[in-house]
Amino acid sequence: MKKSGFIILAVIVLGVALYLAIAVLKITIGLIVLAIAAVVLFVLWHMIKHKWEEKFENES
Repeated sequence: MKKSGFIILAVIVLGVALYLAIAVLKITIGLIVLAIAAVVLFVLWHMIKHKWEEKFENES
């Protein structure tokens, strides 16, 4: 294989590796954000649920 062919192949392999690394990083960040959002929504749901129950217990 000629030197220029080897360099082109190396650039393609590095490009694919970089593309996959960025894709994995984006997926990881997305999953972390999803987990944080789920925890926040769960906490908010609990707060609203308790306030709702207290409101109707006080009325009856």
